[in-house]
Amino acid sequence: MLKVMIDPGHNYSGADTGAQGNGLREQDVTFHVSEKLAVFLRDMGLDVRMTRNRLEDNVGNGTLSSSLNTRADMANEWGADIFVSVHCNSGGGTGVETYCYRKSGEAGRLAQDIQTELVAASGLRDRGVKTKNLLVLRKTLMPAVLAEIGFIDSATDSALFRDDAGQQEIADGIAQGIANYFGIRRPEPEVQPIVEPIYNWTLEVPEWGRSTIQKLLDKGWLRGDESGALGLTETAVRLLVINDRAGLYN
Repeated sequence: MLKVMIDPGHNYSGADTGAQGNGLREQDVTFHVSEKLAVFLRDMGLDVRMTRNRLEDNVGNGTLSSSLNTRADMANEWGADIFVSVHCNSGGGTGVETYCYRKSGEAGRLAQDIQTELVAASGLRDRGVKTKNLLVLRKTLMPAVLAEIGFIDSATDSALFRDDAGQQEIADGIAQGIANYFGIRRPEPEVQPIVEPIYNWTLEVPEWGRSTIQKLLDKGWLRGDESGALGLTETAVRLLVINDRAGLYN
């Protein structure tokens, strides 16, 4: 089973906390998005772990260096197939970008797959795939990327961070990028068939159709089963009422 280590960027408190903007904290947003991302990936049959399993979790022993090194060590010790770190940007810009240590090789391909789908899902500006000498990208032994899902200090970008729907759009984009990288298909959502209600004459025919149905029963033109069920859908009842009002059953 393919293993994915998801890293909700930053810590809830202490030395490695994230940016803030528009009443939001980066460490909270990244956790909520990562949590939703993990659900998507598990639904695809992937083995998923997170460096922070609860919103209030802190990684490491309280220093920035320990936080970053511990995240990479967790992925390495587990033997993850890929490492995906989720962050919010800041500094007055807008849009999404994805970092890798080098664009050549598998990390670059993973970064591009995630970037493409993240832009499509979020509708935010495409800032492209970039390289950066980040410890979690350099020290990890598997293809590793860091996704900047938007600017927390941008009113437009941060609007996506505020509720479940926006967070799920971002998680969905990252999940689809990972699916593309692995060459697997995400399961199609199960569509429930639309079934019209079957009316039981004694219980369920609406008030507006009762006089027509009673007339047809009295004439012997309609008969129910032993339980009184007539097998009538709402559409059928409406057609019978229309015909009755037209005088067809007089």
